[in-house]
Amino acid sequence: MWVVQVTEMRRPVPGMILHVGNITSGTVKVGDPAEAVIDTARRWDIMRKHTATHVLHAVLRERLGSHVHQAGSVVAPERVSFD
Repeated sequence: MWVVQVTEMRRPVPGMILHVGNITSGTVKVGDPAEAVIDTARRWDIMRKHTATHVLHAVLRERLGSHVHQAGSVVAPERVSFD
């Protein structure tokens, strides 16, 4: 058995999703079966913070004007950064 902790996701070409991570135990061999498990508590934290960035952006535009644009954000389970 082997375990890979996924650290990021990329879309190198349309229709392809690539997961990048680190092997935390075992050795991966061609043909090995795989099972994906999602940390649901962490994922819910990220989803709530992602929604918060949209709400914050909408309120800023409502209060300050349509010239306000979000340049970027960091959405992590423990924090949000809004540019």
